[in-house]
Amino acid sequence: DSIELLEELAQQGKIDGVEVYHYTADEEKQKILLDIAGKYNLIVTGGSDFHGLYNAQSTHLGSNYTTKENMDKIIKLANKKQ
Repeated sequence: DSIELLEELAQQGKIDGVEVYHYTADEEKQKILLDIAGKYNLIVTGGSDFHGLYNAQSTHLGSNYTTKENMDKIIKLANKKQ
C-alpha cells in the first residue's frame, strides 16, 4: 500500500515489476501504479490467486491476469538472470 516506497524502489532499480491488476486496486490506484510502471519501465502484472476464505473481498480466480507482452518480459528477464 506504499506508493512512495514503490516509487523509491523503482527509482533505485531494485524492482522489475509491479502488480497493478489485483482485487484491492481500484481504477484510481491502478492508474497511479501504471504511471509509475511506465515512468520506470516496470513489468506490469495482475493476479487473482487465492489467499484464503477470509479476505475482505472475495477473489475470483482468473479474474486478473498478466498480458502476454508482460509475460514475455518476465521470461526474458528470468532467462537473463540465470
